[in-house]
Amino acid sequence: MADYDDLPEGPQVVPGQVIIKLTQTAQRQMTAAVPTGPMRGMTADAPCELGVDTIDKVLKKCKARTINRLHGPIPTSTLSNAATAEVAGDLVGTMRVRYDSGDDPEQVAKDLKKAAGVTDASAEYYRFSSATPNDPDFGQLWGMQAINAPAAWDRTTGCSNVVVGVLDTGVDLNHPDLAPNLVQGRDMVDLPGATPPPGFHFEGDNVGRDSIPQDEVGHGTHVAGTIGAVGNNGTGVVGVCWSVKLMPVKVLTRIVNNTDPLDVRGTGSSADVAAGIRWAVDNGAHILNLSLGSLSSTFVERDAVAYAVSRGVLVVAAMGNHEQRNPGAPSYPAAYPNVLSVGAVNQAKQRAPFSVRGPHIDVVAPGVGIRSTDWDDTYSSKSGTSMATPHVAGLAALMKCCKSSLTADQIADIIRQTAEPLRDNPGDPVPNDSYGAGLIDAQKAINRACPRFTLPPCRPCIIPPPPCRPCIIPPPPPPCRPCLPPPPCRPCLPPPPCVACLPPPPPPPPCIACPPCGPCIRRGSAEEAASGSAQASAAGSGDAASPTFTPPPCPPCVGPCQPCLPPPPPPCQPCLPPPPPCRPCLPPPPCFPCRPCLPPPPPPPPPCFPCRPCVPPPPPPCFFASPGQSSETGAYGDPSAGYGDAGWAGDWSGYDWSGYDWSGYGDGSGYDWSAYGYADPYAGWYDDGEGGSQ
Repeated sequence: MADYDDLPEGPQVVPGQVIIKLTQTAQRQMTAAVPTGPMRGMTADAPCELGVDTIDKVLKKCKARTINRLHGPIPTSTLSNAATAEVAGDLVGTMRVRYDSGDDPEQVAKDLKKAAGVTDASAEYYRFSSATPNDPDFGQLWGMQAINAPAAWDRTTGCSNVVVGVLDTGVDLNHPDLAPNLVQGRDMVDLPGATPPPGFHFEGDNVGRDSIPQDEVGHGTHVAGTIGAVGNNGTGVVGVCWSVKLMPVKVLTRIVNNTDPLDVRGTGSSADVAAGIRWAVDNGAHILNLSLGSLSSTFVERDAVAYAVSRGVLVVAAMGNHEQRNPGAPSYPAAYPNVLSVGAVNQAKQRAPFSVRGPHIDVVAPGVGIRSTDWDDTYSSKSGTSMATPHVAGLAALMKCCKSSLTADQIADIIRQTAEPLRDNPGDPVPNDSYGAGLIDAQKAINRACPRFTLPPCRPCIIPPPPCRPCIIPPPPPPCRPCLPPPPCRPCLPPPPCVACLPPPPPPPPCIACPPCGPCIRRGSAEEAASGSAQASAAGSGDAASPTFTPPPCPPCVGPCQPCLPPPPPPCQPCLPPPPPCRPCLPPPPCFPCRPCLPPPPPPPPPCFPCRPCVPPPPPPCFFASPGQSSETGAYGDPSAGYGDAGWAGDWSGYDWSGYDWSGYGDGSGYDWSAYGYADPYAGWYDDGEGGSQ
């Protein structure tokens, strides 16, 4: 049995290198121009100080040789995401320091962390691939059967618009089973002058970054094949997701054992892994596969993972292979928050002895004797949690192809919820520290992500009835109002009598006005008059009274005048002719339509069968989905409840019937319902007044 513990003995710290993260204030105080990216071994123009006194004192003490940024500026278009903006400052302020003092990197990191202006500092740690070569003929693709991948392929085999970033030793760019699915990748390894892990030496390309992520180990090629080797091409093997796009990001380089030249492994620094994560996310990766790790946590890697999560990218990582030597020790990046961590099982669905246990494990997948593509256009079998992880990444890509709107959190939740529960003892809970939620199940995960109906077999094919239109009962007619009697006829009145004109009277004599009467003149002597006057004077003087003289009345005036009479009446106008004769009263008009009142309408038609309740028709006869067809590509709508052989019963409320041509069924009239034992539900129906029958 091969040794599954692939972590070399001795320290895993990269000598002569530390990683620091500056505060925002310190970044603004910097006076040195710090370059971004690899140094490629050139130090002539590289700064060894930052221009911040508190930090430069420590840098001088450790004889800093070069300083370079690990990440370039964050595009402003991505800063609208609050989660991304929160970690952007940390990424831009992260730098790698190479020094020549020979001091322990962990002690140098502690000294730098104490300096004002530094929020975090750590040594740089190697990361190792998590697999060891095994018998090339062992377990021919048994893992695909174990996770029910063939059943999932009946629904979908993948797509070309989902990208999986493979952060590993690179990929064999010319492998016939991988080349059609590759997109542009990147070589992010930058270890100039670095000391390799004890007992190993570097081989191949480990200096400078470029756009040729060629695999020199085979590990990354093997991982990529399990995720997305081309299927149905008559060559080699097949990946979980046949048509997915693979983005090779080389973060591990080739190291060889000094005493065993056949012991070839992949190793790289946590800083290069972090830079690779950032590059893959910024260049369109939807899922990241990290089949690598070591026992040390670093802030630079943790920040990069947080950046990927904030951008909606699913990060899948291997639990690690050191359970036999360091039981329960977490491996990073698998133990970082929001990472989908994967352990390994064998063909008996038991935890592989090397697979690390721990509370952060999410699921397990086949990881022993997994056959896949290998370096130099070959194929091989390997074992490790590195081989289990791409099964999960491939399943995540398959789900994303089936339903592109799924988020990273939704994909991870469905994978966990549909896993087959596994436990070492019957009383163990699920999830547990050995298997997490259990062994992934591709068929259940795809059906949960993209639900559809399972059509019953056609026995024999029966032409379905036309779609049911709801029965419409006509409203009752308005009640008959009684006829009102005509208004009474008033009798004709005779004209008023005509008064005959009398002849006019003769004219009166002319009227002469009497003159006014003049003063009255008495008839007597003047002496009487004078005597009367004297008596009157005596009386006024107080003498004895004497009898009063009363003159006689004045006689009326006599004259020829006559009293004036009133004028005569006007002459009589001639009589008017009589009015026309009175027309007789007309009889009332006939009462319509209320005489006689119409009889009540007939009773409503009998219930519409089968429209009470209305049962939607089944799909067209013998219509079955082709492999790979899903609800999102226009197949079956939302099948929240399926139906089986017992009939067409079920919840069809979300069914999309728009794709079927029902024109041949008309409105159902003339349909031969007797084949189903139905009466004609349309017989005797009335015209709805809108050009159709109801």
